[in-house]
Amino acid sequence: VVSNKNSKSVNPIAAYLLALVYVRRHKRKEAIELLSANQSTNSCVQIFMNSLLAVLYSTEKNTSRGFTILEKMLVELEMQRLDSSQEFMARRCFLHRVQLRFAIHKRGATTIFQRGRHGEHKDLIEALMESGMNRLASLLSADLSLHFAYAQQLPKARSFAEEAIKTDPKCPLAHHAMGVVHEIIPEYGPALGKYEDAMAVCPQYGPSALASALIWEYQMDDYTWHARDLCEDALKWNLQDYEALLALGRLKEQLGHERESKELNDEGLKYVGEMPCIPYYEFPIIIWEDDISLDCFSF
Repeated sequence: VVSNKNSKSVNPIAAYLLALVYVRRHKRKEAIELLSANQSTNSCVQIFMNSLLAVLYSTEKNTSRGFTILEKMLVELEMQRLDSSQEFMARRCFLHRVQLRFAIHKRGATTIFQRGRHGEHKDLIEALMESGMNRLASLLSADLSLHFAYAQQLPKARSFAEEAIKTDPKCPLAHHAMGVVHEIIPEYGPALGKYEDAMAVCPQYGPSALASALIWEYQMDDYTWHARDLCEDALKWNLQDYEALLALGRLKEQLGHERESKELNDEGLKYVGEMPCIPYYEFPIIIWEDDISLDCFSF
């Protein structure tokens, strides 16, 4: 499907889906080779393809190259700002979210990641809400909240988290972002409350489960068993989360399960440095509506 024998051109949608399959099967090298060969297809999925390539480069210790790809795409998008279609806004939203996560994930590595086209994207958030895309508006607001929280700009972070929750009360990332703000202050009780809210709207929501587990492990006495259960929930969300694997390993050791602890630690250390800055499940799956049109935005 990727390469038609009767045509020299590559099917970009099939190439994108195949790259996601490669990633799922731990074949990052094959995914990078496929995406690198198809960076200018003029396809509706090009933003997703290049974003995935940038994220994969960051897991291969080639962060600067990935950041350059994102910056180039952002420049190209800014030249099309007059386009007010829902598809264009959804693409802008996705790309800004990836770039924000990229900057958060690599913060401190080098000064290049401290700058960039962050902005506050209020015009885009408002446009998304006016178009009825509240979940996308909430996700972008939540990612901005996390960005400002880790930059210690807590008033801005709180404002964006509140906006994210108000825009879509059922968005787990919105509640998680507010939990992060409380935890950084630090206000552990309210932080745990917001993480619980995130897990209430999305059972076993991995990021909040892990954040809660770490609070119970380090801040509360005699709750090892509860932290263990939360780590197990986080791993149900993402089996390759090295932080959850290592935390669960520590907790198993405290509970006297030394063999299980060693296995979890060995597994966790395998994934250190390989975690993507934005989870692969955030990349949309393409759904064909008929032989001609398709929906790229089924997040």
